[in-house]
Amino acid sequence: MTLMGFVTSTVIGVTDIGSVREHNEDAFIIAYPKTGQRLADRCRVTLPAENNSLLLAVSDGMGGARAGEVASAMTIESLITELSRLPKVLSPHSRLEAAVEAANYIVWYKQQEDKSLAGMGATLTSIFIERDWVYISEVGDSRAYIIRNGIMRQLTNDQTILQFLLDNNAITPENASTSYYKNMLLQAIGQQEYLQVACSSMRLRSGDVFLLCSDGLSGKMSKDEMHQLINESASLDIAAHRLINTAKERGGEDNITVILAQFDGQVLERSSETISDSIRVHTRFDPDIETKAQPMRKIREATYQDWLAMAVVGYYAETEQQKIALMSLGRYGDYIVFRKGDGLVFQGQRGPDTQYHYWLVSGRYRVEIELETSEHKTLAIIVPPTDMRSNYELTDDLGCNVPIKRQFFTASIAMLEQTNQRTATIWCEDNENIAIRVPMMLYQRVAEILGSRFLNAVKNS
Repeated sequence: MTLMGFVTSTVIGVTDIGSVREHNEDAFIIAYPKTGQRLADRCRVTLPAENNSLLLAVSDGMGGARAGEVASAMTIESLITELSRLPKVLSPHSRLEAAVEAANYIVWYKQQEDKSLAGMGATLTSIFIERDWVYISEVGDSRAYIIRNGIMRQLTNDQTILQFLLDNNAITPENASTSYYKNMLLQAIGQQEYLQVACSSMRLRSGDVFLLCSDGLSGKMSKDEMHQLINESASLDIAAHRLINTAKERGGEDNITVILAQFDGQVLERSSETISDSIRVHTRFDPDIETKAQPMRKIREATYQDWLAMAVVGYYAETEQQKIALMSLGRYGDYIVFRKGDGLVFQGQRGPDTQYHYWLVSGRYRVEIELETSEHKTLAIIVPPTDMRSNYELTDDLGCNVPIKRQFFTASIAMLEQTNQRTATIWCEDNENIAIRVPMMLYQRVAEILGSRFLNAVKNS
């Protein structure tokens, strides 16, 4: 659905060493996720709703010597770097989750290389804005809150031993503030090779105010105290500094970081639903579940050997001259690994990634369209022709009575023209789905080499 109008984002980010610490191990970022460009700590940005995009993140480092500073700085830099390079056709919450996982691996691997950094880690709480949606991710105990319609609500759930005890009624809220387990994290960036990223989303509404903070603030002020102080302040800038000063007045034993952001625009509807009803949970952190290795969503440069392996060359190149011409191209697109549950979202010619074709290497892809009634309908299961599974094997665990299409390509525009629907999503249904992303200029060169048979196959994909 096309969004006509503008969204204005007003953001203030402040970090303070506190009253006791010698170093500030907190870090934060305000940035454009599409390009990786950092914005000023105080900024006001107005963007067309169709292109509205913003990243806000807070990280609280930990570790011996100054390793905490290294961990939080690496976490923030890795997050924005990875988020800006992930394919935009991948659904936003999957991109955010993938970027957090990549940041974790980078920090974890760094301390395997440099033993002086052993034990370092960091929290990471992020808000990723895309169009009129907000995506919230968390690892650790830095928090995110929202103020909407006069109500303040915590959007994250601390991943600490104390919170686990509270959730299981093993400790009373009255005893929580003095508990020995108060600051013991169950997981953190860089502390383990794999982790569980908690991720949720909600529609952005006009007037929404978000607060991100490290526990240097949330450990000193209740939610109600924060809400009252923000309401009483004449601006976000004043509110942010009052929050930090209050935490310092109450001891300031830890570093304190605050990001406050307000979003306005006529294109953003006002909501009558409760905050609880508006939240969609995509992934949760569950300490009772063992965190296992999963395929990393990744991108690398594709090679001619990748094209050979997916059988495109053998199927469409009918002469040796064509094979030689393909071999001499020198550029073969990007080899991308997706994970089960990832959604690849196409929105016609206004979509973010329609300058590419996706050539299927492996995995099952379920094509789903959104109807005018906001209901969803599965059109087909797509697999590459090299997939030797039977139709029963391909649909057995999906419960779908839909056609199986065996094809090398997914051409988003052709698919949408055939369905006349607003939005098509291709869901990845295997643990590891692999595609080659081919830029349009490269596709046109290949079309010149291979001719009409190849062109017709793409057109009908």
